[in-house]
Amino acid sequence: GLEGSIIQMISHGLVSSGLFFSIGCLYDRYHTRFINYYGGLAHTMPLFCIALFIYVLANMSIPGSSSFVGEILILTGIFEDNTTTAVFATIGMFLGGIYSLLFYNRICYGNIQNIYLKIYYDLTYREFLIHLILIANIFLLGLYPKIFESCLHESVSKILIHIDFSYFY
Repeated sequence: GLEGSIIQMISHGLVSSGLFFSIGCLYDRYHTRFINYYGGLAHTMPLFCIALFIYVLANMSIPGSSSFVGEILILTGIFEDNTTTAVFATIGMFLGGIYSLLFYNRICYGNIQNIYLKIYYDLTYREFLIHLILIANIFLLGLYPKIFESCLHESVSKILIHIDFSYFY
């Protein structure tokens, strides 16, 4: 549970950074954050939409992503202690996934909004490189979690020795 939460914090930093960076790329081009002004970007910005899709899937905790590892470890730890809380957490994850897909669908598909967006160009070299680094780390942590778990296990064990769990029950 605790190791999963630490991995999830690292994962959240990577995935959220990617999502915020993606929105920043759009804002630099179009100077608006209104989702309704976007649409059809998959036709004009395919690399951007691929990167955004990977972040959305990682945010939904698909297998192979860093979020999946963190959330599975957290949920298994919660299920051992409190099934009701784990069920509510699972429902929250499901609703977050629906929101993420709706967000992606509105931005990348549908009609191109020529009224609001005039200039279309895909990722610059700098943006592509930043996306590549973030995505590589998301999959590195998702596919090889033992790299990080082995570093965390000893520290987490030392922390858990000093916690009085009777306080929580």
